Amino acid sequence: MTMTKREKVLVSIVLVLGVFCLYFLAYLNPRLNELRMLNLDIDNKAVDASNVQMQEQVIASVDRAIAANEEKIAALNIGITTGFDQPALLVYLEQTVNEHGTKTSLVFSDLQRVGQFDVCSATIVMTSSYDGLKALLAAFGESPYFIKVVSLKAELDTKKIAQAAAQAEAAEGAAPVPSVDEPINVKMDIRIYTQPGAVGAAAYDFAEGFQYGGNIFN
Repeated sequence: MTMTKREKVLVSIVLVLGVFCLYFLAYLNPRLNELRMLNLDIDNKAVDASNVQMQEQVIASVDRAIAANEEKIAALNIGITTGFDQPALLVYLEQTVNEHGTKTSLVFSDLQRVGQFDVCSATIVMTSSYDGLKALLAAFGESPYFIKVVSLKAELDTKKIAQAAAQAEAAEGAAPVPSVDEPINVKMDIRIYTQPGAVGAAAYDFAEGFQYGGNIFN
């Protein structure tokens, strides 16, 4: 059977389309899918790289903050004594409190570990004046010990004020004008921070000829 020229053209077109369809299905379409997957993977990797870069910037910022804090801690540690030397501390508090007032009692509690420091709490009861109390707090701020005032109660000594008023009134016929020098009763709770470590033998200027060290109540 012979085909006409038109039929041959149609058959040729069908064969070409068939070959193209086979090429598309067997080769081109899988490659296009693979290319889409590769592009999607590239996009995901770009997002991951951006996140990693941001994390590196955050880590670098945190490292700088840590380094700065370590420098601050090192500077603070220089001002904190090592070892709890109770005799020297007791003499310091006795002299400092009595320099700015009159000590009634000084009671220590047991030594405790708080974080990386050894902490001793003490309760001070004294009589002073407003100016004397301010001077005492300023002295604590400049002391060789790291002292934190955790509570403070100050009340006018009404008994002494009444006695002084009665004496002044009897002598001059008029009550005195209140002033910052009026006596006040003070109760103060403090904490003394020291770095752990042994004090060892120490010579004190307040006990010439003797040596002490550590906690005298052990």
